[in-house]
Amino acid sequence: KETKLIHLERCISRVDLLKLLLQMAWEIRALDTKKYTVLGEQLQEVGRMLGGGRKGLESKNSSQ
Repeated sequence: KETKLIHLERCISRVDLLKLLLQMAWEIRALDTKKYTVLGEQLQEVGRMLGGGRKGLESKNSSQ
């Protein structure tokens, strides 16, 4: 369970980096607003899933 938590943290960090890079691409107009919105929503959903997984693992670890 501890290694899963480590991998989840790494994935969350990478999704955060992707969000930052996506925003930068949009700001320099390498991406149009529609694509930015679609990709941003998808990254938000992935982030929510990863966060929920982390929260679940943390609660399991703390209850043991």
